[in-house]
Amino acid sequence: MTIEELVRRGFLASLTSTFTETQMNVEGIKKVQGDFEKQELESRVNSSEVNAKVVAETILRAEDRTAWLIFCVSVSHAEAMREEFREQGVVAEAITSRTSSSERERIFNDFKAGKIRALTNVGVATTGFDYPDIDVIVMARPTLSPGLYVQMSGRGMWVKSPGHHKDCLVLDFAGNIARHGAVTKIIPPRRTVKASRRTQELSEMFKLCPKCHGTVMKRSRECVHCGHIFTELSELSTSADIMGIESSGTVGTGFQRMKVASWYWKVAFRKKDNMPIVRADFYGEDKLQGPKQLFLYIMQEDSARERAYRQIKRLLQGTFLPELEKMLDIKILQDLCRAARENYAPPSWIEYKEEIRDGGRIYFTISKWGFE
Repeated sequence: MTIEELVRRGFLASLTSTFTETQMNVEGIKKVQGDFEKQELESRVNSSEVNAKVVAETILRAEDRTAWLIFCVSVSHAEAMREEFREQGVVAEAITSRTSSSERERIFNDFKAGKIRALTNVGVATTGFDYPDIDVIVMARPTLSPGLYVQMSGRGMWVKSPGHHKDCLVLDFAGNIARHGAVTKIIPPRRTVKASRRTQELSEMFKLCPKCHGTVMKRSRECVHCGHIFTELSELSTSADIMGIESSGTVGTGFQRMKVASWYWKVAFRKKDNMPIVRADFYGEDKLQGPKQLFLYIMQEDSARERAYRQIKRLLQGTFLPELEKMLDIKILQDLCRAARENYAPPSWIEYKEEIRDGGRIYFTISKWGFE
């Protein structure tokens, strides 16, 4: 049974990833035994400036969540991150190889009891530590190891207790999601293939960023080096992120491509209940044809809300947005639409399908878009 199926059946909790403004720079760090060289990685990652930014953004994005597990690159990094959390007003502890058994037990118990909000660690909580109600995973540890990436992510996939968040938020400051792709799609390297074949397989797994010429995984939506958004993977129809689980919408049958000349964002209101909706209208070169409309149900109390939030972020190319809960305010939505109209360029093209429903009214399903 696949991870996707276990999540859909409720045996595992879903992970939700979100764009982070702070990204650790690992370019040029040498590789040893399939991962970044530890000392060089620590010297690059463990700086007071980077730590302060990671902690500040974690506090901003995880403010309504209670159990944060932070993965670090070394003992000194875990301890430095713990101190930075404390400096910024968060109750935090660190678990490392230096932590005694009795102290480790006390810290774990306090973390589970809610007395500790942020728990930093290195090489301790990747396996053998199971607390279902972890609702934030902070990846402050860049890794080339698919296994380690899955282990870190897996700490947040236990089914949550009643009254807690149903999902776990993954804040990836290390570029691991872009580097490895969705957790559900990870394929560990096969060690039995011949060197020449392995080289060919690896070459098929990577692509070059057209902006900075850095190497990234082919399935990456965003360049880990410069932030470039790849056109071919900018899909509106799915809610795929770190889980790689898509919605049930159909894509690819009867769709047309349209070059976008302009767009217009506004807050509309659904007729049946007057619920505010964010509406993005895409205009082609022939404006007499009318706009192709995308309705974003940011106020709806189900999965459509989170899907709309992710779609807005992707449409605006990863821009920083208020937390989802703060966007349930019509004034904030109006300000967002104004900013989108005035400060952001539309995609170069969209793919859409026309559907006639409700007595002949035409609706549009927009499946993909891209920037050129």
